[in-house]
Amino acid sequence: MISYFRPHLIFFLFSLTILFGRNYASFAGGFLRMGSSARSMAMGSGFTAEIDASFAAYHNPAAMVFLNKRQLGFSHHFLPLDRRFMAANLSAPLPPSASVGLAWVSAGVDKIDGRSIAGEHTQYLSTSEDAFFISFAQKILPWFSVGLNIKILNHQLPMNTMNIAGKGMGMDFGVFIHSESGPNLAFMVQDLNS
Repeated sequence: MISYFRPHLIFFLFSLTILFGRNYASFAGGFLRMGSSARSMAMGSGFTAEIDASFAAYHNPAAMVFLNKRQLGFSHHFLPLDRRFMAANLSAPLPPSASVGLAWVSAGVDKIDGRSIAGEHTQYLSTSEDAFFISFAQKILPWFSVGLNIKILNHQLPMNTMNIAGKGMGMDFGVFIHSESGPNLAFMVQDLNS
């Protein structure tokens, strides 16, 4: 009987240490993992190997070199509980084999009910998280490219008497292998130093 419970008890104890060892808190820039369009959100933001014409710099900067002309994209998502998510992107080729891009991504909450210590309504508050991207991509071979995003992060957290802001910088690095007939292959390292 003891030999039956012993492995289960050991498994249970190890499971507890793993469960308590997890960090369930949020990280800076969590809103950047939402996706920029309905299609990318439906695919779980798995657009690293996709050439998304409107938001190429957002998903993988290395994919921008495979755009033939300037691309402009804008999306606005109304989310439940007065939340919003917006993204704008401009990508342009730099002949002969490079591309640049600018992007802005914003998420926030409006109509937060501000209250005094006595519980009386004071004002409506809004909070927002913004990220500004400057992107560059270079085609190394006709089918292989690398790209870099420089991100400037800004978080506004209003209080009744003061506005609190958090600022930071980060980088993304991407590699893109373009296939004419089959699926593309891509690799991306996100949120370096952010």
